[in-house]
Amino acid sequence: MLPTFYNNNFMVFQAPGYVVLHFEMIHDTRIIPLDDRAQLPTTMRQWIGSPRGHWEGDTLVVETRNIRRTESNAGTGALPGTAGGDVFLLRAANGRTDDTITITERFTRVDAGSVRYEFTVDDPTQWTQSISGEFPATSLAPGELMYEFACHEGNYTMTNILTGERESER
Repeated sequence: MLPTFYNNNFMVFQAPGYVVLHFEMIHDTRIIPLDDRAQLPTTMRQWIGSPRGHWEGDTLVVETRNIRRTESNAGTGALPGTAGGDVFLLRAANGRTDDTITITERFTRVDAGSVRYEFTVDDPTQWTQSISGEFPATSLAPGELMYEFACHEGNYTMTNILTGERESER
């Protein structure tokens, strides 16, 4: 959920027993159960973790555990204890395979296109204190469209294909 330079749009869908967050960047989709089901076993790690949500008034509270960490990314961080210099990119987390990370997020709708996003990252094996933050997030308002995320900078393939076809036609 941390913003990047572009493609920060997301959509929120609700269905009985679930909330779905769909992000423009990389097409990540988080399906968040709202019932009292147990977390997945630690032998079934998912790329973006095992989220469980509940409502506190108008605020959606999501607790995520069981975030997949990979040893292949160990030690790639620019800072000790980080992955790629991003202290919140926890999948690598120095190759640890135990389940010690908990991310708690709070989503509160401010208006039709704005959400206050708050988060707390807790990992007692990594840090002496939890890390928290918040920022205003912009969600697509009902009826707005989200377009496909795709990189096109420097992509000359279509031009080259069409140029070759036009030459072939001549």
